[in-house]
Amino acid sequence: MKSSILILCLVSLNAMSETAIYTTDSVGNIQYHKDHIVIKDDGKIVTVNSAGNTQYHKQQYKVVDGKVKAVDSVGNTQYHKGSAKSK
Repeated sequence: MKSSILILCLVSLNAMSETAIYTTDSVGNIQYHKDHIVIKDDGKIVTVNSAGNTQYHKQQYKVVDGKVKAVDSVGNTQYHKGSAKSK
């Protein structure tokens, strides 16, 4: 019982550390039924559908040294794709 509570706490702490970005409509209502973006702890930026499943087939990005770089689903930098600087 104690181990299951510990595992549940670790899972909930991990879920809370990720940042989710949702789209809104013109009034400001959050569109939970549409895909959203999640920024993971390691700086990886992925698209997640409304059910919470990561969309690995869509373009992913990673923040590296203050720059946002395109990466593939494994995490390899795609140098032929553009990157953006963050402030």
